[in-house]
Amino acid sequence: VLAFGHPFLKKGNVGYFMTNAYIFTTVNGLENSFKVGAIGEPTGMINQDRGSGIAGQVNKYPEIVPVMIEVEDKATGKKQEAAVQVVQDEDLFPALSATTLFNVIDKTIDRVGPGTARVSFEIFARNMPGETLKRENMFYSPANVGEAAVGEFFEAMSMLAGNQYQSVDIMDVKVNVTVESERLTASIMEANAKNSTAKPGETIEIAVKIKPFRGEAITRTVPFTIP
Repeated sequence: VLAFGHPFLKKGNVGYFMTNAYIFTTVNGLENSFKVGAIGEPTGMINQDRGSGIAGQVNKYPEIVPVMIEVEDKATGKKQEAAVQVVQDEDLFPALSATTLFNVIDKTIDRVGPGTARVSFEIFARNMPGETLKRENMFYSPANVGEAAVGEFFEAMSMLAGNQYQSVDIMDVKVNVTVESERLTASIMEANAKNSTAKPGETIEIAVKIKPFRGEAITRTVPFTIP
């Protein structure tokens, strides 16, 4: 199949999905004209993206990475799941997967504003020590909790896709996000070690006094292993 008569991203050898589509109308413009349409079922793979156009093969499909996303909004009780297939492109994969995650969060909470997000994700890949990268963290944003929630996930995907030492073959990705409207942050007021001396390798306890946002100060004991 030969199409466009102009490049898409002009990336040369590529592996995009090719689908059928229905075009509702075209919009004329002096600077940029465009089509308005909807995509349909996959029919093959676009394997060339050149200056003169794009080209592909029917019934041959690109390598993909399955991405499973689960998002829950504690304020409304709404839950949403998404299972998507992202093409294995080192340049596009981090942005496409992070954008997809943001869109699912945005549709689930249906608002823009402050909040706290608990994010956990697992990335399974070949040519990576342990073949599994697990990460769990919590983020607060006073302006857009959705954007704050996807930042570390995007950094992890970019780090693996652009690994300078060897090619990392990402095989599967799972992401779980829980969003709350409350501000779950605190400031450290003081920290004191219960032991005045310790040897390398020993674990000491540190009494940490923290003040939650608009709450009373509390003390938590944190274990710390001396390097």
